[in-house]
Amino acid sequence: MTASPSDDRRISAPPELLRAITALDGALAKQPPIEEPMELWRVWATDVRRLPGGGLFVGDVLRDLGFCDCSLFQGHAMSVATAGRTLVRILVPVGARMMPLWWTGGPDAAGLVFLARGTRFRVEGLDEVDGWDAPVLTVLMLLPGVPDPDPVGDVALSLPREDDPPPAQIARVVWSADEPDVLR
Repeated sequence: MTASPSDDRRISAPPELLRAITALDGALAKQPPIEEPMELWRVWATDVRRLPGGGLFVGDVLRDLGFCDCSLFQGHAMSVATAGRTLVRILVPVGARMMPLWWTGGPDAAGLVFLARGTRFRVEGLDEVDGWDAPVLTVLMLLPGVPDPDPVGDVALSLPREDDPPPAQIARVVWSADEPDVLR
């Protein structure tokens, strides 16, 4: 069987994009590790209850292949978590590295940080909240090169009161397909 000329073509990224990826990788590696655990928020464009191959279970490990942009504020993430998406609560352990990108204060407070490409997360809980269109997924960020910790156990989830609306939607930066890669 002979290969056609089209079989030899490979898709290659522009050199500018490869340089930008290398620069972001380097900037993230230079960030100091955090000294206190924290919580970040993200919205995935996919409803994790309807993933190809079935929904998620506690203990499943996910990987975000792109740079993972997260908000410091739950209200900001909730403002973009609509039907067909998933609100993701990320529990970040001591020693994690992240790169702050921007911050705004006041009633529309928002803060964006990046996590490294290929960051892994273990599912700790998947909740459905009455009156809320998107599921709420709680995940624990797993550190590269560190043995996976024991499960977190019961995780308390807090949502704002109905009379305290989340801030107005702020456009997000999307670097990848914005879907988790389930490692089963």
